[in-house]
Amino acid sequence: MKTKSIIRFTPFILALVLLGCRPPVPDVDQAVEDADPNRIISISNEGTAGYFSTALPFEPSPTRGLIHQSTVTVNRADMEQLERSMMRVATDFFDPDAYYLREGQTLSWNFATNVLSPFDEGDENSIGLNPPIGSEHRFGNETIRSRSRDQVRHLSYISEHNFVTTSDGEFQLEGVSITLAMNPFYLYTDRSRGVENLLYMSENEIIAIGQEMADELLPLLRDLRDPSDPDVLLLEGVPILLGIFVLESHAEITPGRLAAVNFIEADSNRLGAWETVHERHFNLQNSSSDLNEYDPNIYDEFTFFANSIESHYPHHSGITGQAHIVDGDVYRVNIVFNMHFLGFSEKLSFHQLVAQFANEFSPEYDVRIIVRSPNNIHGAVTRPPFSEADIHMISW
Repeated sequence: MKTKSIIRFTPFILALVLLGCRPPVPDVDQAVEDADPNRIISISNEGTAGYFSTALPFEPSPTRGLIHQSTVTVNRADMEQLERSMMRVATDFFDPDAYYLREGQTLSWNFATNVLSPFDEGDENSIGLNPPIGSEHRFGNETIRSRSRDQVRHLSYISEHNFVTTSDGEFQLEGVSITLAMNPFYLYTDRSRGVENLLYMSENEIIAIGQEMADELLPLLRDLRDPSDPDVLLLEGVPILLGIFVLESHAEITPGRLAAVNFIEADSNRLGAWETVHERHFNLQNSSSDLNEYDPNIYDEFTFFANSIESHYPHHSGITGQAHIVDGDVYRVNIVFNMHFLGFSEKLSFHQLVAQFANEFSPEYDVRIIVRSPNNIHGAVTRPPFSEADIHMISW
């Protein structure tokens, strides 16, 4: 008997589960769709309200792994943030209570590879969205000619999510989100001098290029056909949410950001109006005027927190902090401690101290703290908005 299970996870609790901890879980409600042997079981709890359910057994996307082959994308934080941001924005267009989330199944490996390729002006069947070899491009004050060995690649990779319902034990595609990961950087190598320079274009320029690519991509998406039946259009009558994500330099600890989205109705073959996504990430080790414009307190509060912990545990090996800003407000504060413990009592004392000072952050912040060493995740401290901090024990 084959059974498909559908389980809700919040991203943070899912991370804890994967790391081996067992956080408290609210009571679980199970709903069986029908009595058919191939039934779908929906499992949910109040702790995951507002998030999409996911489907088990897990089916990986046909394009899985393609993002790792890009020569210009090495910031893992970008890849993860892209999916998180697009999933968050998608809830404005696809109701999490009505749809299940699955990895994308419509883009094939060959299609994605061809789209990511340079456009070949000599091939009438070329669908490459990246600049053709030999074309010239401006990066700041520099003009760069794309070469076969050093290609200018504005489009780094594509991410897809599917939104589905169920009928007779099968999943029905009801919506698709596709995100274009746009790369504003170019590593220029002056071989005559043996010097490398990282060039970049403005965010507005790369967003505009991404929007032009989306306009070219949409008819290609609408023409995608079922390999087993070429007469079937995979995305006919399916709404599409397109996103533009601007990548960050691999040297930064903060990820890039989702910059704009465009919703295409189910019966439309034309882009709608672009909507700006107001999202930023800031490194809390450094104060900046941009960060202060959003929140004049967060940098000082993080500095007080870090100094307070260090005054009791000066031997911790490092702390990183990031502020995620959404729609002008601090959406989340993410902190990571690197710490080597010599015994259980030290672990317990450190986590209790972290939880105590986590409560000193402004009450409206959602604070997430991970305590780790090179080989282990020791624990996590969460301080939801207007709540007290909780300790999640992991590797104890």
